Amino acid sequence: MNNQKPRQKESYYDKLRPEHFKELSARPPEDVALRSLAAYHPETGFSLSLAGRDYLVNPWDGQVVALPENQPVPFLVGLVAVMYLLHADYKKVTGRLVTAQELKGGTQFFVGPHALSTQGLVRKYGHRSEEFRQAGLDLGGKPVPYGDAAVEIPALPKVPLTYILYTADEEFEARMVIGFDASVEDHLPLDVIWGLVELVSGYLEHGNEYQWNLGIKK
Repeated sequence: MNNQKPRQKESYYDKLRPEHFKELSARPPEDVALRSLAAYHPETGFSLSLAGRDYLVNPWDGQVVALPENQPVPFLVGLVAVMYLLHADYKKVTGRLVTAQELKGGTQFFVGPHALSTQGLVRKYGHRSEEFRQAGLDLGGKPVPYGDAAVEIPALPKVPLTYILYTADEEFEARMVIGFDASVEDHLPLDVIWGLVELVSGYLEHGNEYQWNLGIKK
């Protein structure tokens, strides 16, 4: 991780292609808000919550900022927020959990460098289920009855993520399973699902200090 404070010209605005903002700005804003459940503000754009944090996406100025300070955000936060506003569907959350491998194309995609980020969580919480549960609650999550400890985190308005911890014992090593609502592929492409998990897993492991690459990815 680069600890140097990024200059504006090095932020994700140069990485997230301008056509993404252009496409979003061309959409009827009321429709974008209806599909995504984001709030539309005619003068400033769309506000939405991502893993317990509030952001404002201004497609006309090509900016994403963290609220209430209006601070620039890391690359991955901006990418996930804009892609969600572009792709979110009218469909509602189903309440049916699936794994990444059950998503269309998931078996081929979520492997190797795109394997879902759980190793750090297992190392930190493999014997500490109550601390894991509290970390999930701190992100606005709620306990759910799976495994030895589980939390459902409202990662995006229509995209809950369910983290299920199986703690280590004398026979089995600890493991973490991530469950998705069956509707997730209606709202995000696979690569953005991966990015969202990277963010949420980072927040669970490191708390508010986590900043994915400080907005710089070279």
